[in-house]
Amino acid sequence: MPSIANIVIADGASTPVNRTFAPVSRDVNLARYKDKSGGITVGYPSIELTDRWQEQSDGSYKCSWKLSVPTLATTAPTTSTGIQPAPTVGYTCWATGTFTVPNQAVSQDKKNLYALAKNLMATTLFKDIVESQDFPT
Repeated sequence: MPSIANIVIADGASTPVNRTFAPVSRDVNLARYKDKSGGITVGYPSIELTDRWQEQSDGSYKCSWKLSVPTLATTAPTTSTGIQPAPTVGYTCWATGTFTVPNQAVSQDKKNLYALAKNLMATTLFKDIVESQDFPT
């Protein structure tokens, strides 16, 4: 089992910048990471990883992830003193995914599932769906 460590991934800027998500908490089935580079707590992008065995149903293994990327609201001084209001989140973009691996799956099944999911998200089709909301007709 890997030990908890930073997750470093490139963003979508025209010149990609590596974003470092540092571990902030680890429970039995949940690991949380945050990118604190923005300096404002409510605006930290985050990653959550969870895993669990489906012992009560079919004994399969589930691993899920959630990526949250908040954008801070633009605020202006609203008092005569010119004091800037506290930052707030204007909106949050997020993505989730779940892998379900039945007990019967062999190593190659797991490798194929991961590779196909990763490569699906790298396709032009998937990129257009997310970036342009251009769903195939």
